[in-house]
Amino acid sequence: MFAKLTITTLLPTSLLACLIAVCPLAPVTAQQAKPKKATKKAPADEEAKKPRQVVATLTLKGAISEMSASDSLFAASDDSLLGLIDRLNQAAKDEKLSAMVLKIRGASMGRAQAEDVRLAIGRARAAGRKIYADLQDAGTQDYLLASACDHIIMPESGTLMIPGLRAEITFYKTLFDFFGIKADMMQVG
Repeated sequence: MFAKLTITTLLPTSLLACLIAVCPLAPVTAQQAKPKKATKKAPADEEAKKPRQVVATLTLKGAISEMSASDSLFAASDDSLLGLIDRLNQAAKDEKLSAMVLKIRGASMGRAQAEDVRLAIGRARAAGRKIYADLQDAGTQDYLLASACDHIIMPESGTLMIPGLRAEITFYKTLFDFFGIKADMMQVG
């Protein structure tokens, strides 16, 4: 557990319970919302005056293009990089919003695009919004996006595949021939 402060392991059904514990809502029963006749302010009155906290959800999946496809007549939504960054910037400015859940489901984007999204997540965090990353199965790119968030939520059955950023193959035949070494190797696979 190399990052136990960052990665929280929860079951997907308890995601809502986690968010409710972190972002409590205003009282829902009429009895809790009734003012008391005492001269001192009751705790229920103080809770009733608190503004209701809102949690937004944004799902990142599939290919995210640079340009907007909404120029056509039948375009349903804006799934472009600029649309995503604009939504994150709006979340940073929205005073009603207390937290945001990013459901990262195999978002296909390059490193530069991921860095732009990470910067937008950073602006939302700097504005005081809690950002939660919800992962099921993640690769390097998904984890790169999730690492910009406050908390990462992943079920125990989820997989995290991080092969690395670089692979290198080294050839020794010419070097061995130069020194007169005959390699005796076994083939695996």
